Amino acid sequence: MSPLIFTLGALVGSGLLFLIQPLVTKLFLPVLGGSPAVWSACAVFFQSALLAGYGYAHLLSRRLGARRQALIHTGLLLLAVAFLPTRLGARTLSPDGAHPVLWILLVLTRTLGPTLVLLCATGPLLQSWAAALGR
Repeated sequence: MSPLIFTLGALVGSGLLFLIQPLVTKLFLPVLGGSPAVWSACAVFFQSALLAGYGYAHLLSRRLGARRQALIHTGLLLLAVAFLPTRLGARTLSPDGAHPVLWILLVLTRTLGPTLVLLCATGPLLQSWAAALGR
């Protein structure tokens, strides 16, 4: 396999992560305004998802061979993307008054959590697979 494929895969995965964060965060601005708490809560969520993705990549690369890792990760990623919501529903856009930060974290975890964790794991897994192939 060409090193270009691994490079492009890591580039696309990283690019998606950098594009998703501000786009998703802006969805909350009409409901909650542009307060620092909104931006901070979203940043906490995205950093937590990144850490979880790295943990998942580490566990997967330590427990299974490269071929099984690729099959499992690709299958889970396709499954997560298939169930990714295309918009936030009207029920989702009603924060529970006193705890908007908790509400943001719960909504993001429920809607984007699995997909984002798997997307965060793609770069490290690609690097692991390239190293296993000696590229």
